[in-house]
Amino acid sequence: MSIEAFVNNMNKGKNAVSNYEIMTEKTRDLFLTYDTAAMAEKMGLSEDEGYIYAHYISRLYRVNKKDGLVEVQPENTQSWEKAAYEDALTLYDILGYGQAGAAPAGEFLQIQNLSDVHNARSYAGSGMNDRYGKEYEGRVQTLQKALSALGGVPFGKGDVSMRLPFFEKMDVVISFWDADDEFPASLNILVDKNILQYMHYETIWYAAGGLMKRVKEAAQAAERKDTTC
Repeated sequence: MSIEAFVNNMNKGKNAVSNYEIMTEKTRDLFLTYDTAAMAEKMGLSEDEGYIYAHYISRLYRVNKKDGLVEVQPENTQSWEKAAYEDALTLYDILGYGQAGAAPAGEFLQIQNLSDVHNARSYAGSGMNDRYGKEYEGRVQTLQKALSALGGVPFGKGDVSMRLPFFEKMDVVISFWDADDEFPASLNILVDKNILQYMHYETIWYAAGGLMKRVKEAAQAAERKDTTC
């Protein structure tokens, strides 16, 4: 699926989700053809007889070596549940494609600035950023609480700008400017300069979608807490 098609379909309902679930199952089948022990060693991940473990967006995930199922451990529990398709696709790509010795640079760029593909630069970034900016317009404190709940610390410029854990030692930055008399609300996702050592360019957009889903969940939890106080 092209980057443009992915971004254009992100909010088109059940049919789009079903397509992504089908894609996840196909990628899962491909994962099972790989040497799982070699993948874990290559990316420096812990493993045991049955699973490979990875920290991703402030949660612990595991990938079953026998059937490829990706599961996540919800906060404050010892249980496991099936991971969302965005997260599964991202972890499959990191394990299968990620380069041995991959290491974060600690420098951050907008996603579209990582690629020389013109249509990816012009289309994908503006579409996602505009949508997320509108979603958090007038909700500065809520967004700040959500990013803090995901392990974020102040970093960079914006009405809210935080650096938060993404994959293992690699971080991501979310910067938000609320609307004013001259400009609409704007949200930017900045990724590590070396992220392409970990995943394909196309996969970054799945990862961004999964990241913002987690932010939305944390924002809703923050608002529920505020209403009960």
